[in-house]
Amino acid sequence: MIDLEFALTKAKEAAFEAGKIVLDICNKKDFCTEYKADGSPVTKADKEAEEKILEILLTAFPQHSFRGEEAGLIGSAGSSYLWTCDPVDGTRAILNGEKTSSISLALSNDNNTILGLVYNPFTKEMYSAAENIKTMLNDMHLPKQNKESPENSVYNFQISSSRKLDVLALYGLWETKKIGKLVSSGGSVAYSLAQVAEGAHNVYVLSSRKIPEIWDVEAGIYLVRSVGGEVTNFNDKGVMVASTNPILHKKTLELLRSINFDNIYQAR
Repeated sequence: MIDLEFALTKAKEAAFEAGKIVLDICNKKDFCTEYKADGSPVTKADKEAEEKILEILLTAFPQHSFRGEEAGLIGSAGSSYLWTCDPVDGTRAILNGEKTSSISLALSNDNNTILGLVYNPFTKEMYSAAENIKTMLNDMHLPKQNKESPENSVYNFQISSSRKLDVLALYGLWETKKIGKLVSSGGSVAYSLAQVAEGAHNVYVLSSRKIPEIWDVEAGIYLVRSVGGEVTNFNDKGVMVASTNPILHKKTLELLRSINFDNIYQAR
């Protein structure tokens, strides 16, 4: 059995060291940007941060496997332990000079996530959780607040430009005072999920042109669930809703279904 306290310590070390690389490249604006086939950017920060994470984790756990967004699958095919890494979740955000990108790490055993970590190097926020270990933001236990009423809650959304009807539907809920506040922070999906675990945003709504990859969401989903929150995917179409607790989640799904949110993209 793995020592999860030690695993979490090494994950934090890897994320922190990778964060220093990301900050240095951002400060120098030495991005060396390339583009994948789907048009998404890859920078020097993505590559070098992942290399550092891979080095630290597989040195500490040589028997584990590693799945990185840039490197693919590395390590023992027979290992039950798998680290999943997004070295820069929100690459476009760092290219734009925003501070909403994060480093995302998760550890699974036999396909069950047992550790999740999301680190924003720009704000120094380190969100972490593991089995039988309390969910933390730096040295603070989470969630900080756990609202159950939609009309008193903060809703963060991230919606593709091609899905403007989804945005209008959410604004309709806000205008009729069915939800308390509506914001759009953009950037990292993992960071937005971590903020739901914190209670900084009580609900996160994602409506994307493409389904997020496992490295985008595994750690963030684990953080939400570690505080008793819930995450729902709609029809495998890139629509996801996360809430800090089950009561708020149920009420939110009812609101979204009342405006046909989970189906309106099918009409376009």
